[in-house]
Amino acid sequence: MLPEVRRSRVEALLSRHFDDLKLLVIYIDGLVFGDYSLIGTMGVDTVGNKHVLGIREGATGNSTVFT
Repeated sequence: MLPEVRRSRVEALLSRHFDDLKLLVIYIDGLVFGDYSLIGTMGVDTVGNKHVLGIREGATGNSTVFT
């Protein structure tokens, strides 16, 4: 379990809106850390800046997690 400060930072990161962001590319990839599987998404904007869009725990390749 995450300490409360980290939990609030993660929640703030994952609740951001990207309405004004013009993304050209979105990467989605699964990562395995021991017994844990994470799905990460990253977007690249029109200038080439990278933005973390989301992180989610779940089985790699699982369509429910991607949706």
